[in-house]
Amino acid sequence: MRRKSLGRALISLTSLVTAVGPYKADWNETHVYNPEWPPHAKFHNGQTMSLGLALGATSLWQLWRRPPPGPRLRLRDASEVVSNTPRVRRVRAGCCARTPAAGRAASAPGRGR
Repeated sequence: MRRKSLGRALISLTSLVTAVGPYKADWNETHVYNPEWPPHAKFHNGQTMSLGLALGATSLWQLWRRPPPGPRLRLRDASEVVSNTPRVRRVRAGCCARTPAAGRAASAPGRGR
């Protein structure tokens, strides 16, 4: 039993770092609030940050939930995670459009169209 709880603790720690780490590292003036970055770069940065959050949260949920009684329910759980992917994409896209100066970087001289 001790070995199982140590494994769960290590996976939980990794999941928490995966979920929170990108926000701790990128939510500052060098990444999300950088006026030199074009909006497309900010979009991909936000996409990566929210992917880490989604992966960490899903890992924790899968690790600590009560196991389903049969293989059909496990298959249903897996399909629910996959079917939520479009919803996660919409949340990621909305988060990046609201960063300060997102429109100014695209109109700067020498940038894009």
